[in-house]
Amino acid sequence: MADIHEEYLAGRQKWEHEDNLINQRLTWLLNSQSLFFAAYAIALQAVSSPNPDPRVYKFLTNLPYIGITTCILILLGVIAATNAMRLLKQDKRFIFDVRPSSTWTGLLPTYLLPVSFIFAWLLVR
Repeated sequence: MADIHEEYLAGRQKWEHEDNLINQRLTWLLNSQSLFFAAYAIALQAVSSPNPDPRVYKFLTNLPYIGITTCILILLGVIAATNAMRLLKQDKRFIFDVRPSSTWTGLLPTYLLPVSFIFAWLLVR
């Protein structure tokens, strides 16, 4: 009986670890995108000033690509973590009483948040 309990606790710790990784990656996403969009807005103001620095135009041209790349990398990290959770859930030694619809409903914002930032960057590009 102790072995089953220990296996469950080990599985639970792995699940929580992956869940924390998703949380950290989404925090990175929100922080990075906030900084990028703030920098973009400041650069737009700099362009409207008389005699703007030519480097501002290069910055405005390249920043959306940096924002999109960041979103893609973070999305790949989120997919890796959710895949690890899926594999853990398939392991018959662990019992996770979660319906698939609840899992996907909960993970939907996790996937769509990076995608929505990608679309936002494509709009300002």
